[in-house]
Amino acid sequence: MADDSSNDASIVAITSDEDDDSPIKKLFKKLMYNDCKQHTILTNNQILNLLKVEFDIDVYKLHNLHVDIYITLLKKYLKDWPLWEEFDSIVNEAKKANNLASLDGMLQSKYKHLKAHLQYALDISEPMAREEVLRLKNTQKVMSEVKEPHQAVVMEIDATRSQLNSLILRNSSLHSVFNVNRQKSTIVVPGIRKIETILNWWTINIEITYKHANMTRLLYKRETKHELKHCLINKMLPCNNKTEKIILNQDLYLKINKKSKLVDRNVLMALMNVIGNTHPDKESQEILEFIKKDNLLLPQILYCDAVYKRYMNTCAYVRYLYKDHEETVKDPQRDLQLEEKIFPMYKISIGDLIKRPVKLNNDSIKVECGMCKMTFTGPNLVSDLRNHFEDHCTEPDWICTCCNMTFPMLQLASQWWAHKCPKRKNKD
Repeated sequence: MADDSSNDASIVAITSDEDDDSPIKKLFKKLMYNDCKQHTILTNNQILNLLKVEFDIDVYKLHNLHVDIYITLLKKYLKDWPLWEEFDSIVNEAKKANNLASLDGMLQSKYKHLKAHLQYALDISEPMAREEVLRLKNTQKVMSEVKEPHQAVVMEIDATRSQLNSLILRNSSLHSVFNVNRQKSTIVVPGIRKIETILNWWTINIEITYKHANMTRLLYKRETKHELKHCLINKMLPCNNKTEKIILNQDLYLKINKKSKLVDRNVLMALMNVIGNTHPDKESQEILEFIKKDNLLLPQILYCDAVYKRYMNTCAYVRYLYKDHEETVKDPQRDLQLEEKIFPMYKISIGDLIKRPVKLNNDSIKVECGMCKMTFTGPNLVSDLRNHFEDHCTEPDWICTCCNMTFPMLQLASQWWAHKCPKRKNKD
């Protein structure tokens, strides 16, 4: 549409005697007989009708927030359609010639272009809308839980992972439920050796950078962002004896910006091969092979300068942390355990994949253990990483909240935290 410095917007009511006309065509025809220099927007009800007629979207089946996002985005994309000026020009010329009836071909062409323009808006907003709705539902759930008397108390504890695993005294009748004794170091036997297990552990970051024009640029970053939720429960209460089934949405969430561009996934794979040729040592090859295997889960056509994240399994896992206290008399009404739920997730940041001269060095590939605040790089990267993980404490097993099967954390991490859940399979 032609620019207008005024902030006022005129809302054009769209009517037509032709019932088979689409909302977009009705808008075009209305504008042809009105002042095209005015900013024209659709009402919310007209947007809802457009969603139903043009894109077969039943808004009554969607969350209100989902619908609001659609309405806001469609209004913006409708206003910013790049062919409005061309449309105005053609219509004005036809008006001068008193021949608006000759514009049927132009209307069909512009209709297809504007519909594709709006379809793109819906496509890019879909994952964002789902994510926002999920976040809102989770917030509402947390708020409703906080309102309940037994959920009102929140305590913040600063502890290492080893301390947290044995923090709660299970059957203590003392005034304190916390285990304050110094814990003996427990070592994983025979140690974490598989690179898949290490790189899928929690708070592990892989980063590949390169030099260009004396600046360090990000090429690729992969982070394990496992979400944890804790609750102190008394297992003697019947309400705490049944595990809550938690289903996770494994759809890929995408965050892009103005610099994001579409590329083929093969471009990323080819870059990993180039890096492999630059770093032919066995240590770097293990990291790169893991990345290539991991990237097979990305779409064939992906965005660079973008962030992807997804849950790694269809269900969450749960486990119960405690320390048996044999020196005191047990309380028959108390079996305290720290319920820990994990929502395994990874996040991938893809940098600028556009071809340009890049310079790699021994520090281009880095792996960070966020829990220990240690970074590993260089020709001995994997060896140093394996040696470091031999000092990590043992981890209690995890239970699938859907099928109740038990898995060692070593096994889950080596399998990208996924397993074939019998109950989910039968349901599907």
